[in-house]
Amino acid sequence: HVEALLQRGHDKQVIELLHEVLQQEPDNIELKVTLAEKLLQLDQGEEAHTLLQSLPEEERNRQPASGLLARLQFADMAQGAPDRAALEIKVQTDPADSTARRQLAARCVLASDYETALEQFMEILRRDPQFEEEAGRKGLIAIFEILGNEDPLVITYRRRMFSLLH
Repeated sequence: HVEALLQRGHDKQVIELLHEVLQQEPDNIELKVTLAEKLLQLDQGEEAHTLLQSLPEEERNRQPASGLLARLQFADMAQGAPDRAALEIKVQTDPADSTARRQLAARCVLASDYETALEQFMEILRRDPQFEEEAGRKGLIAIFEILGNEDPLVITYRRRMFSLLH
């Protein structure tokens, strides 16, 4: 029922339905994670964060909740940032602008363009490893968390990060 509504683009109804079911099953972890994911897709990050934080710690630390929590960090980073096209121009114009590069990476994560995001964080790590308390390295690790260790991008970029750091 939820999937049918989603396919028709009835996001608000899906959220309402999930909330109703959650009231009947307040301990349903899978339901909380699904609702948090939908809220995140609809730019309702604060509510998604509250929901995910209400999960037991061991659930928060494993997929898919850990990946959603990592995505929320990128939603925070992108908050108030220019759109992707403007950020791409900024980074091309001034390749050393780590702030714009990090915002671009965040926008890419939210658009599920992980390879571009990984590339941006690698560039921050290469140019300015100490920027914002190692934002380049931390950004890479957060994306690894979203994608999971078996993802080919994670394997490739983890190796590249390691060789850059050592």
